[in-house]
Amino acid sequence: MGAVWYPFDVYDDVPRPALVRAEGSTLYAEDGKSYLDAIGSWWVCLHGHNHPRLLAALQAQAQQMDQVIYAGFTHAPAEQLAQSLVDLYPGAHKCFYSDDGSTAVEVALKLALHAQQRRGRPDAKRILTLANSYHGDTIGAMSAAEQGVFTHPYAPYLFAAQPLRLPYTTDITSPATEADEAALAEAEAAFATGAFAAFICEPLVQGAGGMRFYRRETLRRLWEAARRHGVLIIADEVMTGFGRTGQLFAAEHLGLAPDLACLSKGLTGGMLPLGVTLASAEIWQWFACAPVPDRFLHGHSFTANPITCAVALESLRLLQEPAEQARRQALYQNLKALACRLAGQPGFKRVRHLGGILALELEAPGVQGYLNAIGPKAYALAMAEGVLIRPLGNTLYLLPPYCFTEAELARCEQVLHHIRQTLTEA
Repeated sequence: MGAVWYPFDVYDDVPRPALVRAEGSTLYAEDGKSYLDAIGSWWVCLHGHNHPRLLAALQAQAQQMDQVIYAGFTHAPAEQLAQSLVDLYPGAHKCFYSDDGSTAVEVALKLALHAQQRRGRPDAKRILTLANSYHGDTIGAMSAAEQGVFTHPYAPYLFAAQPLRLPYTTDITSPATEADEAALAEAEAAFATGAFAAFICEPLVQGAGGMRFYRRETLRRLWEAARRHGVLIIADEVMTGFGRTGQLFAAEHLGLAPDLACLSKGLTGGMLPLGVTLASAEIWQWFACAPVPDRFLHGHSFTANPITCAVALESLRLLQEPAEQARRQALYQNLKALACRLAGQPGFKRVRHLGGILALELEAPGVQGYLNAIGPKAYALAMAEGVLIRPLGNTLYLLPPYCFTEAELARCEQVLHHIRQTLTEA
C-alpha cells in the first residue's frame, strides 16, 4: 500500500485503477482500460470531464490572479458569480463562500443558530432533520443528520438533531399517504414547542441516503409549517442543484424559497472544489448592522478563490445556454424511458426517476441500505465491464454528466441487467 489514506474505502477486494486522463464521459487508466463515468464522479461533473470552456476559463483566470485573501479585498469572478447565483436561486439575497458541500452546510447551521439569537429566540436551539439524512462529514454536518453508519464513532461528540421519518416514494407527485400526514403532524408539534432553530433537508431526493424520493406536496407543507413557527429552512442542494432534479434547483419544484441554501458539487462543473451558502434578505438583515461581536465571524483561507469562481461562472453560463438545456432535456427523457424499461424486471424494485437521476434497488438478503454486502459485488461487476457506478449498498443509481449519449446509456442498461442476472438470479 502507498501513503494515501483513501476516502470511503469500503471495497477491500476491488482493484483501484490508476487514472491518467479524463474526457467527456470517459476515464482513462494507465493500463489502457477506460471507464464510463455514469455517476459524474460523485455527482460533480455536470458537462463532462475537461470541458474546453471550463478549461479556458481556468487558464484565463490563472494568468491574471491565482489566490488572494478575500477578507478586505474583492474581485470580479466572486462578485459576478455571487450575483448570478442570487439572481437564479429562489429567494436568495446574499452569497457566502466556503470550500465544499460540508462546509456550506456548516455555514448554514451557524447562520441559522446565530440568526435565531439575533431574532430574540435564544431557546430555539434544536435542528429537525430527515431520517436517513446525510449532510457531510464535518462535525456540524454530521450532527444535523440522522445518526448511523457515517456518524456512530463520533456520537458522543455531536449535538443531536431530531429525525423526522417521511415515507419514500418513486413518484414525487403522488398524493400524500397516512404516513405523510402523521409526519406532518409530528413536525407541526415539534415546531410549535419553540425549541427548533432550523429544519434541514435535501429537497425531494436524498443522495448518500440511498437516492430516496419524497413527495413534493408533503415537503412543501413541511416548509410552510416551519415558516409559520419561525423555524428557518435550510435546503441542502449540494447534490440536487444545477439541474439534477429536472429544474435548475430542487426548490423550484416546491414554489417556495428556503431561508438558506447550500450548493457545491456541480457548482464548478466538477473542475474545482467550491461551496456556497445562499441567504435570504431576512437572514442578512440580522447581521448587516450588528455590532462586531454579533457579526458572522467565519471564513476560509481559500474563500472565493478567483480561479474557482471563474470556472463556476462559466459552468453557470453553459447551463443556461439553449443548446445545453436541450441536451439536458434529452438526457432526462432517455433516463425516463430507461426507468420504464427497468420497472417490473425481476430482481429490481422501486425503480424511480427524476430529471437526471435514475435509481433502483436490487433484491438482496440482509440489511437493506448502505451496508448491504451486494454493493461491492455490483461495483466490481460494473467496473469489470468498464462502467463506473457507486452503489449505496443494494441501491444502484445513474447520475451521469449531461453529455451522456444514448449509446452510453444503453451500455449502462446492459451492465444493470448483467448485475441483476449475476447477483439476483444466481
